[in-house]
Amino acid sequence: MSVARISGMNAVILIALSAWAYVGADTPSLTALIPGAVGCLLLALTPLLHASHRPAISKVTTLASIGLTALILIALIMPLRGAIAREDLWAMIRVGIMMLSSTIALWLLLRHGLTGRTSQPTPKGHP
Repeated sequence: MSVARISGMNAVILIALSAWAYVGADTPSLTALIPGAVGCLLLALTPLLHASHRPAISKVTTLASIGLTALILIALIMPLRGAIAREDLWAMIRVGIMMLSSTIALWLLLRHGLTGRTSQPTPKGHP
């Protein structure tokens, strides 16, 4: 499975579960939509991960996706702690799924970013 597809799936999961958290809450809070907003940004970056004909764009997009995914993974720690404190099982499941999805996506993005980059051709006359 490609990195772009994994990142896109993570984005869809973040958007869907964030919307569920907002709509399903007794007192909806706009902070429940933050993972969805990050998911929208990741979804917008997904087509650029395919830019193999433009390696510079692909590298920048990969780094931006890594940063956003790591940011949302860290940011989801507080909602998980709140759900545990409230003993809200469905909130724990939602946040846990978002964290699991983001962890897998981050791992694959890092693996791609560190080892999957295409090597630049060596200019003529240089070793």
